[in-house]
Amino acid sequence: FLGSLVLVPTSLNAIRYVELLGDHLHPFMLCCHPHGNGVLQQDSCTSHRSRLATAWLDEHSSDFSVMNWPPRSRGLNPIEHL
Repeated sequence: FLGSLVLVPTSLNAIRYVELLGDHLHPFMLCCHPHGNGVLQQDSCTSHRSRLATAWLDEHSSDFSVMNWPPRSRGLNPIEHL
């Protein structure tokens, strides 16, 4: 099951990314995957790899898993083909 589409009106930095995780992703995961079996797939952009985001994800690691795409993997990212 996929979550809702969230529009980000400005560029995404670490602070905004963590706000998105807390405001949208975390409630969705708790609701739809209450046993912690949800998976967040993210690429290796700067905001995803930030210390702030990494710390937030570590803090909530029991609520869902994180699957990271390897760097420079455009061929593996379907959005790049749209």
